Formats: sequence, C-alpha cells, structure tokens
Amino acid sequence: MKRASDSRAPWLEPPFRHPTQLDLFCGAHGCISAYDGRDRPPLVRLETTTARIRDIYPRVRGGVVCMVSAAQIHSLSSAVDSALWLGVPLRIHVPKRDPSVLRTLRWSNRPAFEVGVEEVGLGGITILCTTRERTVVDLLRYGRHLGGSAEAAHCLRAYAATGGSSEAIRDIADAVRIPRPARLILDALLSAGGPS
Repeated sequence: MKRASDSRAPWLEPPFRHPTQLDLFCGAHGCISAYDGRDRPPLVRLETTTARIRDIYPRVRGGVVCMVSAAQIHSLSSAVDSALWLGVPLRIHVPKRDPSVLRTLRWSNRPAFEVGVEEVGLGGITILCTTRERTVVDLLRYGRHLGGSAEAAHCLRAYAATGGSSEAIRDIADAVRIPRPARLILDALLSAGGPS
C-alpha cells in the first residue's frame, strides 16, 4: 500500500540538484548575480581587506593572499566577504581568528605557492598574492568553501571584460592540476562566454 507522502509530483522536484548546475545556468543565460545591489562600495571592501592584511599577513610565514581577497585586490569581485583569505603551508602556525576575519586554505603541494603567485605592494607592505588567472581558477577549485561556483563565474566575467585570456586561465588550471569536476565547470564557463 502506497502512502500519500511517498508520491511526489514532478514539479516539486528542485530543477537544480547541485549548486554548480544553477551557477552554470545563470552564467549561460546572463542571470544577475546574487551579490548585485547588496554589496558595499569596492573602495570600502578593499580598505577592509588592506587593514586585515596589515594586521594578520605579517604573522603568517609563507602565506599567500588568495580567493575572494585576491579577487578584491585585482578588482574582479563584488563579493561582500570581508574575511582575509590566505593559502598557507600545512605545518605553519596561523593565528586563531574568527572566520569572518580570517579564512585559510592549507596547501600541501609546492606548485600552489609558485604557479600564479606574484608580489604585490598593498597598504605599505609587500605581499604574495595569486594572479588574476590563478584567483579565478582557485575560486572554482575551492568553490565549496563559498557555496558553489557563482563567485568564480562572476570573477571570470570581470576578467573577460578587462581583456583577459582564456588560454592563460587554462594554462594555470593545468599547472596547478585542477581536479576534473572543477575543470569541467571551468571549460563550460569559458565556452559560455568567458574570455577570448
């Protein structure tokens, strides 16, 4: 005997079972980002990021500014996230901070600290920061920390608007050995109107 609660009408099923499906759909159809209209002005975000860098970065040996923080430095992001994102070696001490202030990624392979990393002067100090291309690739690779690939898709569009190269993105993705699922999303985003 079948109970009424066991049957599901087909229209009650979610149209997207995984966040990346929704992200790809929005990217392909020009949907408005969830961040649009609700974020602080870019200058305020960069000042917050710069203040956090001055406070925290000197205390973390071998850290690389990455993810949303790097996207803000390169003017690729309109995200509200004001936490400082750092890629750090596995066995390096990181000061305990609230996740709204500091978010870390533990990188274990050497290329993570060499490929697509540059020195940048910011707030009176020199920092290591991922390049624009590496930042886009990392946002896809570690999108699970941001709830999906929407931020990566947004940054990829901003990168394309400033004359970025899809070949440079693919080269970085190959060099850092991006996992296959993230590579499939990257290829789909590039073919759906990414940089030329």
